[in-house]
Amino acid sequence: MIMNPSVDDRLKREEKIEKILNEAAVFAALVRERSLEKFAAQLQREELVEQQTVEIYPQMICSWYIKGLDFCALHWRNHYGSRRR
Repeated sequence: MIMNPSVDDRLKREEKIEKILNEAAVFAALVRERSLEKFAAQLQREELVEQQTVEIYPQMICSWYIKGLDFCALHWRNHYGSRRR
């Protein structure tokens, strides 16, 4: 069976496109999975910090306190936790 060269080229291009789309779908799924893992790890860290902070400084987790610091002293995040002697 003799195929038309243009049809053969078209089939090859479609196969290449399908292969690229499959690879892109696998890559997108991998990125989605990694971002979910990072998000879960971040939530665990925040929960741990929140539990520890509540016992020591309960006012530090109040949203109104954080908003007040953001309004009054923009540089507070740079100095938080650093002790000067």
